[in-house]
Amino acid sequence: PNVETSVRIAQYLAVGIAMVMEDEVPIGIYLLRRLPKAYLRTKFPEIRYWRFVASNVMRISLGYLFLINVLYIVLIADDVLAIFYDVLALQFCLHLDDICFQIAKYDAIGRRMQIATTRKYFKEDIHDYKEKSKRGRGLRFFLKSLNFFDAVVMLTPMAIVSYRQQSGYYQCTEISVTFGSEIYRDAIIKWPDSSVQYAPGSFDKMVLAYSYFNGVYMKDLNKTNDGRPIYFELKKSDRTPFDDQGPSYNPYNLGWWRFDAVRPAQFMYCDGRWIFTHPYVFKSRNEETKCQWLARSEETSSFDLLSVIRNGKWEVWQGTIQDTRLSAKCNTCEDDATCNLNGICNKDGMCDCNVEDSVYHLGVHCQVRVKSECRTIIGEKYGDIWSNEIKPWVAGSNLTIDQEYDRPIYTYVEGLPDNQSPMEGANFVMLYSGSRWFVINLVGALDEEALVYWRWQSQNFHGLWTRAFEDNGIAIQVSEPTYGSVPTETDFFYLGRRNSQFGPYGELIPAQVNNQTGNGLYRCKDRTCPYCKSARLRPGIWGNQANVTVPSDFYISKYAGLSCDYFSELAKITDEGSMECQGIQSVAKMLCCPGGT
Repeated sequence: PNVETSVRIAQYLAVGIAMVMEDEVPIGIYLLRRLPKAYLRTKFPEIRYWRFVASNVMRISLGYLFLINVLYIVLIADDVLAIFYDVLALQFCLHLDDICFQIAKYDAIGRRMQIATTRKYFKEDIHDYKEKSKRGRGLRFFLKSLNFFDAVVMLTPMAIVSYRQQSGYYQCTEISVTFGSEIYRDAIIKWPDSSVQYAPGSFDKMVLAYSYFNGVYMKDLNKTNDGRPIYFELKKSDRTPFDDQGPSYNPYNLGWWRFDAVRPAQFMYCDGRWIFTHPYVFKSRNEETKCQWLARSEETSSFDLLSVIRNGKWEVWQGTIQDTRLSAKCNTCEDDATCNLNGICNKDGMCDCNVEDSVYHLGVHCQVRVKSECRTIIGEKYGDIWSNEIKPWVAGSNLTIDQEYDRPIYTYVEGLPDNQSPMEGANFVMLYSGSRWFVINLVGALDEEALVYWRWQSQNFHGLWTRAFEDNGIAIQVSEPTYGSVPTETDFFYLGRRNSQFGPYGELIPAQVNNQTGNGLYRCKDRTCPYCKSARLRPGIWGNQANVTVPSDFYISKYAGLSCDYFSELAKITDEGSMECQGIQSVAKMLCCPGGT
């Protein structure tokens, strides 16, 4: 992607030296233009002219192959010594035939080779033929012109490559980075002097999960550091830069309140290492260093962040230095396989993900699969319904944000007990934060006056800077770490007490039935239980009265007192083929559906 200044100087020197040392091309052309066919027939009749021409053409070809190879190894080299040794090796190969020729004259290879290399025409001085042939006229000018042309041909691609290296042309414009599960529990936050949300220059502490910073990073086209690119974090909702300004309305407090914009994290090169950094996060209150890192690579001179993340070892700060591994991919696709065969690689090198009735795909490389039945999920404990097809905002808001961290957003629909349901004007959403799912309370989501805030918050959501898990935060539940496409097969927990007895997220109280773990809380809504459209009493079973309530002596005792209307609604959230569905169909056939259908 790029090279040190010393390497670039060596590249140009190598090209210049190769041009000076290469003599096969000028000698071959000199001989062809100097010695016409008539002269050879007169002077050396035993020489066939076509062989003379073929040998010189091969000599010229050898010279240009040498120059092409020099140019190639110089362009791909990133080390001064490598350039020196490679050019030296090519120079040796170029003159190997001349060396063998000289050795053969001394009978070192064989008698026949000695005879061949000592024939009289190898001793002939052809320089005095200039006066006898018009071909000698202008030869000197032609050779100079040819050398100039060769120099232009060699230096032009060098100049183009050098410019592109310095401009970052060969480096990936966007990369997707995934951190490990490390957590910096008491991350020291220093709010900027320009803060309008917090006391300027004040300190704070937060729980920093590095997975909050998973996502897409874009190369800054206007800035570099130590000759290497700077990559800055993009939004988790639509992979565009974070907004420059925050909203003014605060739905958690009466009146108006200003908010700081989200400041993106960065990857940059500093003092011989690639580092991950954020201008607000410090390792100590007294930290004063040019390279304010949270994660750093081993020492390297590489210009390519992608290769350093893939192949190098990294250290991360968790209060102490710990080893870690990062993963990264370039977001540019090469073919449909790069899009996991779930999308099409377009002409701009980006994946256009497939959206079908049975499944749709999310993510830079269409790696997240959301089946149609998983666009609605159902809680095990209360039968609460959450949908990706319903938006949590007030009707007519035109807010279309439906994903965070390349995962779908689920909006609460119904089913929770009254004491756990959203308050008036609020709503619950379930969204991903890099490694865990959050269930958060959107106060004022259904209030038109709060739309400005929630529009900004949804578009600029960040697992850390939203402060969902801080004391008095907006998080209600949190899942266990997971990298699945949807929040099924995953345990959820209510947030409890916060003290030194518990982990970084405090007391985690299982949300599953009977406080179980390992079962997962939510499941996808499969095909629903078939049920008749008309919920009227079936005549002849319990009488002809218009009673739609199950009698107390019904053979399935738990259904006693429940209405057909209730079963009609229960069937909508019950999977076909389940034991519950069989019971519902028994009621339908014997009691609710006319004709037993």
